[in-house]
Amino acid sequence: MRNRLARGGGRCPALIVPTRRPRHLSQIGASIPAFRFLDHGVKLMRQSLQASFLVLLLAGAPALAEPATSEGAKALAESFATYFGQSALDKGIINVAPQGEDYKVTVDLQKLVDGQGLPPGDSVQIGAVSFLTSPQQGGAWKVAMSSFPSVSAHLSSPDGDVAGSFAVNGYKFDGVYDPKLASFLAAKGSADLVDVKWTAKGTDVALQEAGFAFDVQSSDAGGGAVSVKARNTIKSVSETVKVTSPAKQGAPAQPVSIVYKLGPLSGDATLEAMHSRGLLDLWAFLVAQQGVEHVVEHQDELKSRLKAILPLWNSAKVDASISDVSAGLPFGEVGLKSFGERIGFSGLASHGEFELGFKLDGPTFPAALLPSWSKPLLPSSLDADFKMTAEGLDQIARALIDDLDLKATPPLSEASQGKLAAMWLGGHPRLVIGPGRLTSPSYAISVQGELEMTKPKPSGRLTIEADGLDKTFATIQEAAKTTPMLQQALAGLTFVKGLAKPAADGKPSWVIELGADGAVSVNGMKFGK
Repeated sequence: MRNRLARGGGRCPALIVPTRRPRHLSQIGASIPAFRFLDHGVKLMRQSLQASFLVLLLAGAPALAEPATSEGAKALAESFATYFGQSALDKGIINVAPQGEDYKVTVDLQKLVDGQGLPPGDSVQIGAVSFLTSPQQGGAWKVAMSSFPSVSAHLSSPDGDVAGSFAVNGYKFDGVYDPKLASFLAAKGSADLVDVKWTAKGTDVALQEAGFAFDVQSSDAGGGAVSVKARNTIKSVSETVKVTSPAKQGAPAQPVSIVYKLGPLSGDATLEAMHSRGLLDLWAFLVAQQGVEHVVEHQDELKSRLKAILPLWNSAKVDASISDVSAGLPFGEVGLKSFGERIGFSGLASHGEFELGFKLDGPTFPAALLPSWSKPLLPSSLDADFKMTAEGLDQIARALIDDLDLKATPPLSEASQGKLAAMWLGGHPRLVIGPGRLTSPSYAISVQGELEMTKPKPSGRLTIEADGLDKTFATIQEAAKTTPMLQQALAGLTFVKGLAKPAADGKPSWVIELGADGAVSVNGMKFGK
């Protein structure tokens, strides 16, 4: 082990560990907090490989645990240049030192920030990342972290200064990393509290995320690929947004506070046969070129490497859920009992799919703002699903790589763009809608259909069925007697109701067809062309 490290034997693989950045739940109260959890759901796949704030690089030499040496530390540090460049070592950004049986790796992020040359008056203070790693039998490496770097910043802008801080309390991480797979075989991490504060012109935001934890398990999928399963949980999230409007005509400024609360939150993700080893080698190749101009000079090798990692992965799926959402707004409280999201997408394979689904249950609204007649009409649940499919994505990806010329402007000619567009349409892209369902105390509406992306125009069919239409119609009809603005809505509903035909179960239904000629028909009645 010592001799192998001292010689710098083997290449040093790396694990891509993206930054995990809690983001505030609103833009000055302009968004619904439940949808901020989409950020956690979408990022869960990246968190499946999470170990810390940045990339951890581990030597790939098989070895038994034994006291670390200065020679081994030097060789391990030098191998980082494969992925960060030699300057990271020369500038002291990355440092490795022996510590008992472990190697302590320290990344001085402050030096990295200072090297960017911030404008005068701006400042960013960020702590260092450090972790312990030690070689295990079979070539794997044990990795442990017991802290996460804090960040504080003060940035100037024409609209006013922005200041903020980010801190993670009680952070822990333990994992076993396999260099051959470029992935953690097993990893667990947790944090007691994530605390974020920032202040801008007239706006103060305080965000707290409590009880964060994740668990990752990976296995060899063959051919340099890895399959990953991950679970992410958060006990609660709370955010307070305080907005103070400027004083007008001698009147004092009136601050407005908006308070969001949500949780618990959870997410599960799977990633099948991701070409992690090839992706990592591609990264090392790009770093070795030391500049875009050199990548252009070696674009044939770049193309070869890109083709070698197709289809990138076989499939990826994320299921996320959030409970007990509330938003304390100036006019009352808005709530949601639960919200769920489903995301699935294939790699660049012969049959490609992308699916997005979401489900919400139990929305609540401020009673004082709603007329009494509207309560039976307000949605109580929604379940929606959309799927996009297409054939021949692997052929399109290869053709794009073949036609790409980084020396040209643009790098993809108009002829190539036209060819790729024809290949896309030749793959019969199709949008599948539903089945979806919207319910309220008065009605239930189900939707299902599909749209073919064909030339010269798309064509498809959408079927809508309604239950409780008569009850809903009677409610609006009665309310229209005292609410003149509902008269127009009542006229529109009467027209739509007149187009309905009974389905097999007797419920009113509407079959909406879009012809290739652009004509639209509802239950056989044509509109337009």
